[in-house]
Amino acid sequence: MGDLTDDLSEEDCASMKTWLKFNIEPKDTLVSYMAKTCKARASWLREYQKSPINDWPRLLDTPGMIQQDFRILYPEVADKLFLEWPKIAPLVLKYADLHNPTWRESLTVPHLASSDLTCPAAEVETMALLALPQIMPPGMKKVGKRSMRCSRTESSKAFINIGPVGTNLPEYVENCQQKQPFVLALGDILKPEQVFVICDGAALEAMSLIHGVDLCFKAVYILWVNYPWEAANTYDCLQKVNYKMDDGNPNCKTTKPFTNGNK
Repeated sequence: MGDLTDDLSEEDCASMKTWLKFNIEPKDTLVSYMAKTCKARASWLREYQKSPINDWPRLLDTPGMIQQDFRILYPEVADKLFLEWPKIAPLVLKYADLHNPTWRESLTVPHLASSDLTCPAAEVETMALLALPQIMPPGMKKVGKRSMRCSRTESSKAFINIGPVGTNLPEYVENCQQKQPFVLALGDILKPEQVFVICDGAALEAMSLIHGVDLCFKAVYILWVNYPWEAANTYDCLQKVNYKMDDGNPNCKTTKPFTNGNK
């Protein structure tokens, strides 16, 4: 990411920020003002490190704004997941089957047990996303003077949580204990009915599971928050291997398991 300074004057930025607080239409004006205030908003989020709900509400309640900010700030890598994952996904599944043969069963999704690389490409890509937390080291955090490591199941849930169709979404969001962004997929995990990114009291809808993972990753960077500690190594792998981003996130560790000697 480059310099966060831009040519927008403080007065113009303040006027646009006020407009964005109280207006959602016209949509073209909203999108334009969000783009023009992107760098000022990024500086604000890094300085104050608090929720944008009150100061920048359109960031979370208007579809596409997280993605727009990310594309402005990180234009070279904005499409990386969609360009690279089709090539990386088969490597992930081969590595998972070699080093953790029971990963499908551990997800308690029975029909995954019969899936293999002969499946349609979209299913292979989805299965690889599910497999990723099963081959990465589970997250660890300090509790006092001791270190606590979560289970692979907890790591998977912090990355992609699977829920039934008909889940009461407002109630789910209200009762959610996880503070960092994560993906919620409702229905059949290979072909979910709905996919959301849950973050900061909002449910941001995505068109597919891979779009949900992409949006969730971008939300971490735009909101300037840490990865969920349980899935930190999974996100770090996506960051380094897929998005090829070496810095910018405060919870960053380098891990590249399945790319070394497994091409």
